[in-house]
Amino acid sequence: MYRIGLADLWLVYRLQRRGVRLDVRSAVLEPASPLRPVLPALLSPWHTRVVTIPLRRRDQGRRQHGFLQLRWRSTLPAMDVLYIAPSLEHAPGVTWFWKHLLQHGAEVAGAAGAQRIFAHVPAERLAEIEVLRQSGFALYAQDRLYRLDPPWSSEGRATVPRHWTPQFDADTHGVGQLYRAITPAVVQQAEAMGSNGDTPTYSGWWGETREGCYVVRQTPGEVLGYLRLTRGQRGHWLKIVLHPELSDRAEALVREALSLMRDWPQRPIFCDVREYEGYVGEGLQQHGFRPVMTRRLLVRHTTKPVRVSERQRVRVLNGARERAPTMSAEQVPPTYPFANDKL
Repeated sequence: MYRIGLADLWLVYRLQRRGVRLDVRSAVLEPASPLRPVLPALLSPWHTRVVTIPLRRRDQGRRQHGFLQLRWRSTLPAMDVLYIAPSLEHAPGVTWFWKHLLQHGAEVAGAAGAQRIFAHVPAERLAEIEVLRQSGFALYAQDRLYRLDPPWSSEGRATVPRHWTPQFDADTHGVGQLYRAITPAVVQQAEAMGSNGDTPTYSGWWGETREGCYVVRQTPGEVLGYLRLTRGQRGHWLKIVLHPELSDRAEALVREALSLMRDWPQRPIFCDVREYEGYVGEGLQQHGFRPVMTRRLLVRHTTKPVRVSERQRVRVLNGARERAPTMSAEQVPPTYPFANDKL
């Protein structure tokens, strides 16, 4: 992993107001300037979730400085694009530099063990989407972002949740089955992260079991609904996923979800719904949510370093053939941080 230095700190300081933030969720939940995560990285580069990758480049007489910020997805070998500077608006004509920056970022991420880099970009940012696609990112899905403005505490205040129950570790398999049941194959392919034994692993919409996670169980082990509630500094995030069998109960389940937030600070509530889950969006709008943004979901696969076996050599000593020791083929152990962390 690139170790950031004092000169890079100055670079981020100068450009932090001239970039573009591509991750809406982090801007809502944990708003911070791009400079903030750089400071702890100076002391401990291997123990920071946000990785800052500076680049200084000269190309055919053109000179440009900038940086890219990526964030690890907790326990998964995957990262999200958070911030790029300078933006295409603040520095017209830097498309060439973005391509170099994104390529350099992919190399750094891959060397650290990341298998995927994801970017969720507002659909109206056509220029940024095009540069990402030219830089190896592929469009695999889209979602719609909904917003409910305060006051919203009256929503479901008298409702007692009957269907949502806290998620336990034993529900992990059921949540994975729900994901596979409702997610198109092309999306599963983009988010596939290998397997853990016989169980496929995905960088989907759920994470480790934690406080604020709920499920709707049909039978023990069978999950038909998933809910994650996250408090934020500028707003809260509500993630709700329902099996089509529950489509006619979406409105009631949204009402119950809001009742679980009735004592939270009065801030906007955001909810992202993928295009193939339109019935969830209908349930949200019945409770006052309004669509505010459509996002394109893109992914880039990184190269992963692999240690290959040394070609076998044969030595001859005193007329007798002696086989030299060889290295066994093994994959380089992943070096991405937080492998044992919980969300």
